[in-house]
Amino acid sequence: MDTNHALRCAFEEARLRAPALSPCRLAARLGVSEGALQAARLGHGVRGLRMTPCDLVMLLPRLGRVSAVTHGEHAELVSHDVQLAHNGYLPEQRRVTPVRRPDLLMRWFLPNWYWACLIDDDYGGGAMHSLQIFDRTGRSVHRLVIADIDNRGWRQLEAATDAR
Repeated sequence: MDTNHALRCAFEEARLRAPALSPCRLAARLGVSEGALQAARLGHGVRGLRMTPCDLVMLLPRLGRVSAVTHGEHAELVSHDVQLAHNGYLPEQRRVTPVRRPDLLMRWFLPNWYWACLIDDDYGGGAMHSLQIFDRTGRSVHRLVIADIDNRGWRQLEAATDAR
């Protein structure tokens, strides 16, 4: 049995036994990165994106209302129900500001983005659709939980997916 199949089976078994267990915590318990766990699920609720980081950032304002989670080594910044908008850029950075929170500025360092995927999941008993971005080590850098998947931005993301 290959590693991807084993990880996918472990994920499915964990969802049956502990549906509220997050993929991040499950990956830590399995001794793999969250990116490796999600990559093992490609074609099974996870679709990889074929987009450059810059193209992806330009599409973010079209996603409508999102919950944005930025992961750090020791903390997470969570912003609920925000509409993202571009606020200019610096070399090697893209600045995105939630429209209703002008005091919050997210600087996203695009060279750190290695892989992005769309996740359709049943986490904690409810359907969740998200865009997740990982660095080269498979650590989650950003996650956007999409409130409404019936919008132009989500359809554009779906058109740029690959199940491989």
